[in-house]
Formats: sequence, structure tokens, C-alpha cells
Amino acid sequence: MTGSMRARDVVTAGRLEVHGDLSTDRLIGDYNDCGAHISGDVHARLFYGEHHHFTIGGALSAHAVIGRPRLEIAPHQP
Repeated sequence: MTGSMRARDVVTAGRLEVHGDLSTDRLIGDYNDCGAHISGDVHARLFYGEHHHFTIGGALSAHAVIGRPRLEIAPHQP
């Protein structure tokens, strides 16, 4: 998806690509064959990554993180 994404819930078991920020109540990654790439910030009330790989180009802001997501947060570029 080009630009930012706002949704009540995001569940991904495949490839997810957002070229801006992602705002959601619940971000859930399921399965480990693909991954999610978010270029900007992620704002979620609940982040559950299971074995799904997440690459976040900005900051992660979550009220609760469940499990041990495969998470990579890129260093912020000025």
C-alpha cells in the first residue's frame, strides 16, 4: 500500500507492505513464510507478532506486546 494505512484490525499471514505509518487497534502477524514492512511508525493498542517478521522504519508505539515477535526496527534517518 502506498502512503499510510489506518484500520481497526490488521491480521497478516502473508506479505504486507505499507509505505507510510500504520495505525490500528490490533496488529497481528501469523505464520512465518512472509513478513511485513512498514516504512513509517506503527501505532497499535495490541501488537502480537508470533513468528511473523516485521520490519519497521520508524517507531513502534504499542500499549501491549504479546509474545516474541521477529522485529527489526530500522535506525531513524534524519
